[in-house]
Amino acid sequence: MKYLFLLLIFISTIYTGSSLTAQNKGFEVIQKDKHFLIVGNDESRIYRYTVYDSSGKVVESGEVGRMAPDITYISSNIIEIRFHGGTYADLCRYYNITTNIISTDAFWNPFLIVGEKIVHYDGKNLIVQNIFDKNVFFKEFPIDMIPTGPPEYIKFIDNGQKLKMKYMRESDNKFETRIFDLS
Repeated sequence: MKYLFLLLIFISTIYTGSSLTAQNKGFEVIQKDKHFLIVGNDESRIYRYTVYDSSGKVVESGEVGRMAPDITYISSNIIEIRFHGGTYADLCRYYNITTNIISTDAFWNPFLIVGEKIVHYDGKNLIVQNIFDKNVFFKEFPIDMIPTGPPEYIKFIDNGQKLKMKYMRESDNKFETRIFDLS
């Protein structure tokens, strides 16, 4: 139920196309890089983001209300586009500037990203998958975990073949440490 509520908040926050363009006067550059641009108007709380490929062609763009998105490099060739929906309610997309691929999935509050593997939680399952293509790698594990915060500890071990995580169980609010086999 919580995730449905967060999804409704996110949908009410994100706008694409030109529906808000007429209201967007006085934009200022918030963040600029060769591969992305974020402009916004703090008074109207409307922000635009644009992601570019290496030749300057637009890969993705949109408008959001309420909070400016963040775009950061998570590696030398992957950028993260993070949309904020409130406390611990971030939705993230990814773009590989080398291969020119953008993630088709959006991920709520990812816990860990190493290379092209991402770890996130869907409210019932811990999911480890390839950021850009589930068919490349996808594993899910049923888990009793509080949905309102990140794990206490999380790390890939054994050359990425396992994931070690310490988290709080929802059923009794006690910490548990588990190792998940990814092979």
